[in-house]
Amino acid sequence: MKKTVLWVGAIALSTLFSACDSVERDAQHVADLTCKAQKAAVGLVTGEASADDVRKLRDEAKKIKADMEGKYSDPEDRKKFAKLLLEKMADCE
Repeated sequence: MKKTVLWVGAIALSTLFSACDSVERDAQHVADLTCKAQKAAVGLVTGEASADDVRKLRDEAKKIKADMEGKYSDPEDRKKFAKLLLEKMADCE
């Protein structure tokens, strides 16, 4: 299960080099998913999250990856996305 949570996080972060319509909205969406994956990883250890929770996150990560595939090919857009993603992930609780 731990591998699945890590996989979800990896997919979410891999979207760093992909994108959607709005860089800021995409960064927020990926940051939200990454924060959820982090919480799920802790929740699996503490018993507050289930395998079903992790599967839902994995499915959401797959959808985001598919939606963002091939976008943000411009290096400046990738830099902007990466900066925004890091800023938004700093707000993870």
